[in-house]
Amino acid sequence: MKKTSSNNKTVRRVILWFLIILLIPAFSIKACSKSIRIKEIEITDPDIPKEFDGVKIIFFSDVHCGKFFSVEQVRKLVDKVNSRNPDIIILGGDYVGDYHPRRGFRRVLREVIILPIYGDPDAKDFVKPFFDEAKKLKAPLGVYAVLGNHDYWHDCEELSKESLSESGIKSLDNKAYWIKKGDSQIKLGGVTDTWAKKDQTLDPTINDAETGDFTILVSHNPSFAERIQTDKIDLMLSGHNHRAQFGLEPLFRKKENQDRYFYGLVEDPNLLVYITSGIGEVVLPIRIFAPPEIVEITLRKEK
Repeated sequence: MKKTSSNNKTVRRVILWFLIILLIPAFSIKACSKSIRIKEIEITDPDIPKEFDGVKIIFFSDVHCGKFFSVEQVRKLVDKVNSRNPDIIILGGDYVGDYHPRRGFRRVLREVIILPIYGDPDAKDFVKPFFDEAKKLKAPLGVYAVLGNHDYWHDCEELSKESLSESGIKSLDNKAYWIKKGDSQIKLGGVTDTWAKKDQTLDPTINDAETGDFTILVSHNPSFAERIQTDKIDLMLSGHNHRAQFGLEPLFRKKENQDRYFYGLVEDPNLLVYITSGIGEVVLPIRIFAPPEIVEITLRKEK
């Protein structure tokens, strides 16, 4: 059995890297950035107050501003989000940074193809420029964000927190806010990233909320959903996986239930989880069967 499993893994890897090598010349970040789609979904729930029926939330994640996604492209992304006239904007983390494989074929690919073309700029150089553009996001009920693992890595943690604070965007890292509209309110909270070697706590999100309140949680990593035991959270928004940038789910069934929390809307016993494919790229500047997206969520009160 072990030998068969090992052989299957080898076959999957060979197929994956064959596709990468074959399609690298045909795809680039420039082509992908032009095709950022608007993914429209409706969330219907009896806990949504009448005043929030029809409220529009824009959610996006994993921009990875840097060598593959320029500051100019961030500027266009902000303009595109604002053009949707959202009531609330939520950012899901990983605003800068790339992944540096330490071994294997991905490392060879990076050193032979990616570095000669794109170089290896410091992720820290893009933190402030990203937030200088992100602070232009506009929504009457507020703009909110969590940090992702890459915002902590690359020696970016302090600068990311400082730039987020200076941007006027409200941090959701182990924090929560009541969002009020008329005489009604919903709760929006978040947790720090599970890969950031930080503690995560739901207390600010659920301590003063009731099961009849509509509550949204933001976690960069969707695997956090497995740790939620309360029934006070209705919807969780996440990114992190990039839909593997290839959309080939069977090739990426590994740790942290990535097959379950791979992409799209997932129904858990106590809540809904939406995992976005994100905006930018790491390792390779390509997306195949996994187009970048801005998620537009319309809240509907269940009749």
